[in-house]
Amino acid sequence: MQKYTNKTFKQEMGLQLGLIRRQLKKPINMVAEETHLHPMTIDYIEMGENVSWRKYFLLLQYYHCTIKLIECS
Repeated sequence: MQKYTNKTFKQEMGLQLGLIRRQLKKPINMVAEETHLHPMTIDYIEMGENVSWRKYFLLLQYYHCTIKLIECS
């Protein structure tokens, strides 16, 4: 199992959110309008930049995604 730091976890999540958006064939501008996030913020998230958790949470909700913890120690 891979161990993540806050930064690497956000990077991986951002990359996955970008894949989801592209699979749904939704342009950034449409997602931005529907989530009330700036298009550049969505772009930053998808590039793996570190932005606030609230913004990740908005995209997770928008795409109906959940995060599942597999193991805690």
